[in-house]
Amino acid sequence: NDDPGLGAKRGDKGTHKFALLSQWKFFPKTALLLNVSYWLVNYRQSKDLVVMGTEMNAAAPIKDATPFRAEMGLKGLFTQRLSMTLRGGYSLSFNQTGESYSGPIGRLDIDYRMEPRLALGLGYQLKLGDDGYSNFFVLHRAFAKGTLNLPGHVSLSGRFGFDYYDYSQDGTPSWAGKLPDRTEPILRSEAGVGWNATRWLMIRANWEFENNRSTFYYCFGEDPSDCSRGE
Repeated sequence: NDDPGLGAKRGDKGTHKFALLSQWKFFPKTALLLNVSYWLVNYRQSKDLVVMGTEMNAAAPIKDATPFRAEMGLKGLFTQRLSMTLRGGYSLSFNQTGESYSGPIGRLDIDYRMEPRLALGLGYQLKLGDDGYSNFFVLHRAFAKGTLNLPGHVSLSGRFGFDYYDYSQDGTPSWAGKLPDRTEPILRSEAGVGWNATRWLMIRANWEFENNRSTFYYCFGEDPSDCSRGE
């Protein structure tokens, strides 16, 4: 949609990724990881949101960046029932203008299995990302999950998670300075039931729930800085 009043053009971008992914198996089912990645992120330069039919500014802020990420970690079986992926490293966003991120990143996934009946897991991730709203965001993600296999080829599964997005204030529209800092705490849950009818046919039903608890807001088609939440 090319309507600047919707701000859709802020998300248009081109991305090139270069990555070196390596692992060394020092045990049959356990490996040492080394991952290095580099991106070229170019956002389309366009006019920004409109207010009462008038463009806010001549062009949206430049959000181009060349992020770099380096991580080391372990992945594999640590006991017959316990597997884990542990990665830690450092990331820099290298934004062309304004604030850049420089700090730690990481991921932890732990899975415990009691074959063939039960599988449990939990995890945490600290991640850097780019976004059409501002220069970057930092994501904290935590989750727990489980699967129970019942007689009759029936399985029950569930997952509960919490995401917390923290957005940079640099690169935002000019009117965003009058709004609260953008953070988005999001609750997520999922439940499912499945039936393996045959080796080649599985029937499954899923239920998903998401609740964004953010207090950040703005209104289209009028001055967002004068807009009250819910109006």
